[in-house]
Amino acid sequence: MKGEYIKMKATLLVRVVFALIALQLFGFNINSQTKMGYDSKFVNQSIPDRMTPGQKYNLIVTFQNSGSTSWVPVK
Repeated sequence: MKGEYIKMKATLLVRVVFALIALQLFGFNINSQTKMGYDSKFVNQSIPDRMTPGQKYNLIVTFQNSGSTSWVPVK
């Protein structure tokens, strides 16, 4: 069971890293965003201890706004 949990967390990490790479490749320039005052710091994450294949789960990932610009929702 513990091995499956580690594998699921590793899979999630790979997906997050892939998403960040995709954002960079498709024109979301993180450096230019930082220069504009947007920046963040990872604070915490909440991932279920066990996940059953095929099920959907809510994850909580918390970031702190460490930039000089307020975050606003995208419309």
